[in-house]
Amino acid sequence: MKRRFLLVLALSLVLSCLSLPALAEVPQPNGDFYVLDLSGVLSDETKGNIILNNDLLFGACQGQIVVVTVDSTGDTDIGDYACDLFNSWGIGSAEKNNGMLILLAIQDDDYYVLQGMGLEEALPSGTLASLNNAYLEPYFAQKDYDTGVWALFSQIYTRVAAHSGLSMTADDTLYSQYLSAIQARPSRGVPPLLILAPLAVIFLLYLIL
Repeated sequence: MKRRFLLVLALSLVLSCLSLPALAEVPQPNGDFYVLDLSGVLSDETKGNIILNNDLLFGACQGQIVVVTVDSTGDTDIGDYACDLFNSWGIGSAEKNNGMLILLAIQDDDYYVLQGMGLEEALPSGTLASLNNAYLEPYFAQKDYDTGVWALFSQIYTRVAAHSGLSMTADDTLYSQYLSAIQARPSRGVPPLLILAPLAVIFLLYLIL
């Protein structure tokens, strides 16, 4: 009787595990690290400005504000998904715990902002909720994700910097400056030696033959 009970219990445990929703696997960072736009809702300008401003922020205080967009978190709660992604990427300084994650799940019509432990006093959950409502939610509701992300990023950027005693604001012209600098570089063309070398070889072969 006891053996039969144990078999029934084991079977019920197996069935309950099978019925649990599968946890969505978080994506890996790309080479840019600061932006992963899997849903394709952000402009090149916004992505470029996020990356370049993060470079300045990290150099100043090792702070990092990562933006990720996905279609869906599946059956995983968006808060759990954000926490898993935050930890697996190692956002922010390990010593200061001053990383931030802005996560958008487009098809789920949801978003989540997560701060590192070192920023919980400077940016508590109540403050983040107010920032979300003021700067992200109005644009998110209109599906203008690009404008909303930059508006929220800019506000968080200033506060993360201030937490380290820095007066920094997000510059929305960095990417255009970067493109202008590249376009202004003179074209070097093909070095003369690369043109003359094959001709010299042909001439020498003509003399030998």
